[in-house]
Amino acid sequence: MKIKVSPEQFLRIAVPPNLPHGFPEVASTSDHAADNSPSLDIRATIWQYGRLSSFASGFTRALKEHRFSTVEIDTELPRASDSVVAKYIEPVLDYANREFFDIGTPRLEAVLHTTAEGDPMQIFLLAMNTSAEGAEDREWAEPVSKVDLSLEKKCFCVFISLAPGSIRLADFPETGGRPFTSTPLVERAVYHLIDICDETCAPFGIITDELAVVGLNHHPKLRGDSVGSSHSFQALPVSETPVRMALAYLLSFEALAIGHRRFGGDHFSPCLGCLYNPREEHLLPKRDDQGRNIPPPPPPPFLPLENRRSFEDFDFYTMQRDPKEWQGFLQWKQTMENDALLHALRPGQMVSICVDFFRDRYSCHRRSPLYTLPPVPDETMNIVTEITRPRSSTVDQMLRRHKLKTVAFEVTHVVQAGWGKYSQVFFGRLSGTTQQLCLKVYDERLFHVDKETNFFDKRPELRLQYLNYAVDLVRREEAVYDCLQDMQGSLIPHCYGFHQVTLPDGSQWLAVLLEVIDAPDLSEAGLTELSITAQRDFVTRLRHAVRAIRYRGIVQTDWHLAQVYCPKIPGDEEGRLSVVLLDFAFALQHLGDSTAVRINIGFLPIEYYVQFGLRVNKQIMDECWFPYVEAEY
Repeated sequence: MKIKVSPEQFLRIAVPPNLPHGFPEVASTSDHAADNSPSLDIRATIWQYGRLSSFASGFTRALKEHRFSTVEIDTELPRASDSVVAKYIEPVLDYANREFFDIGTPRLEAVLHTTAEGDPMQIFLLAMNTSAEGAEDREWAEPVSKVDLSLEKKCFCVFISLAPGSIRLADFPETGGRPFTSTPLVERAVYHLIDICDETCAPFGIITDELAVVGLNHHPKLRGDSVGSSHSFQALPVSETPVRMALAYLLSFEALAIGHRRFGGDHFSPCLGCLYNPREEHLLPKRDDQGRNIPPPPPPPFLPLENRRSFEDFDFYTMQRDPKEWQGFLQWKQTMENDALLHALRPGQMVSICVDFFRDRYSCHRRSPLYTLPPVPDETMNIVTEITRPRSSTVDQMLRRHKLKTVAFEVTHVVQAGWGKYSQVFFGRLSGTTQQLCLKVYDERLFHVDKETNFFDKRPELRLQYLNYAVDLVRREEAVYDCLQDMQGSLIPHCYGFHQVTLPDGSQWLAVLLEVIDAPDLSEAGLTELSITAQRDFVTRLRHAVRAIRYRGIVQTDWHLAQVYCPKIPGDEEGRLSVVLLDFAFALQHLGDSTAVRINIGFLPIEYYVQFGLRVNKQIMDECWFPYVEAEY
């Protein structure tokens, strides 16, 4: 029977070691080498990247992100008597060949290295092109960033297997400082490992007795180089770093090093081409009465700059490749920005709202129904929805009556406005109602735009990656409010739809109507002035808030303290605070592809701002901010 498991579960499967009778008294490995035996000096050879287990956390994070690329396995677990090839090497190589390397790459295979008959040591080369025609005449590829696998053999790792109980972790110093001594068998294994890595130019090696794993980070002597090889070791129990996990990590690391970025590389998809006219109605196929496709009209000519009204009148692909179009955009942006600042919206002014314009005009981000996420844990759901706020039925009824029609909105207060902001925020009321609402307007004229002074230093598809169109911000925000509908009015504000507003100066922009949260944000809530009990309660609530949105496949990529509002819990004598999250214009979602969303994508998590920005006691953070689990990646 077959079942599907995540990659991390696959690499952490409990593999039983083949323990000998009478273990742990293994006589052949209990004595140290004689005093006159040569010793391997590893006094200054600490593992280059710190602890193998801690550095591999980046790899385990990548595994969590790929949890939807499941691995099919037998329900019957490996047996203790199975060979190390069947238990460790073959499963990892199958996974590596499928996930780590580009299509068309030669298969990574395990080759048994020559050993004497009856030798308790088994040695395998994990390599490519060793069985290809003329392989014996090919040279081993040196560890460089690019490898021509049509001409060279490539050894990724040397794997040595010993009998269980052979390795004693204490023989491998944590920080160097003394010569290496161990049992004769282990010393011989270490010498063999270094020699074979030198011979094959392998960057990594592993020695395991199924109870411990010893990793070798090897820098072989390059051809024509007078500098000799260098190496460093790290020994860990398999309870901390299983053999499969250690081997997969080293293979993935070298795959990335030689340019294969399928797994663990940058989650970045540059724009490689699009039509000139970005308006979506031109992208939809049209058919005549008989069902035949009607050829699309030719793209319209470039609009004169003075006739362009929004970023959508500029094609992203064209600007990446045409400096004149990019400079024209910057010129247009400056003119429109000055005009927007000159006609800034003020209290008492009215704006016109075209109701539900966004969903009628644009497509929305939605997760594929083929990919299901685990439910938010009951404990978390109970905490984040404990405090609820009523929704205005009057506003809902008015907006339903005016779908795709206009309603008036009177501005009563300017909350956030001016240059360099991705949204202009106002409080006010719909005409004929008394409910105070928040109107968030995505006025592109006031967006921050990086002028890209190094424009010509980048490949075209890598230019303008920080240029944000309003429609992209709204799509992300709308998708979050749709995904978290059951948490509106508790963890997030009530949302009253995504619309188009017409400002008094005649400009039209996308906007969202939200519930007003009458509370300070986290930077102004005085968290550290509360009692220790109240601080612990808030940190716990915030951790569950992050857990809730992560379980729904949502990750904030621009955390800051102003995104967390802190209403007081009604009737609480200690002044405890609840948590409301908002501002999701830069939030990413897992929408059904093979990888999830990174928990950190070059930004600082909210717990960093709480601990180091607000200086909440480290002990409180350590005790209340429990670790992330796989479902949160």
